[in-house]
Amino acid sequence: MEPGSAARNARCIGGKGTAARRLKHTYRKRNAFFAGLQGTEASINDAVVQKYALVLLEKGLSHAYVNQAISALKFYFRHVLKQPKSSAYVRPKKESKLPDVLSLNEVMRLLEVVKNLKHKAILYLRIHPGCG
Repeated sequence: MEPGSAARNARCIGGKGTAARRLKHTYRKRNAFFAGLQGTEASINDAVVQKYALVLLEKGLSHAYVNQAISALKFYFRHVLKQPKSSAYVRPKKESKLPDVLSLNEVMRLLEVVKNLKHKAILYLRIHPGCG
């Protein structure tokens, strides 16, 4: 890491509140990147950043975390080191998570526990296929 880059980062971001949090996250993500890097800042290119993103995904980190890391590095190279614009990084797509589905036994237990007739009617209508 070159000396004074923290001060340059602070000048580039500026402001208070959200910017301060962004600065902290940028530092963390950038430091994690450079901790595992073989070589110097001058030898870093888009392929190195893409490879790093793949390593993060293989470690099981969330897609949101990987996107934050890419954004932090992109910011660092563009605004702090004043490198020319890089090509677009390939980012992982947003993960789509399926909703939890109750088993038949769980649904029956739920309906048996509810004593209020109005609440039971709402649950029946909500659970019945084709309704709601």
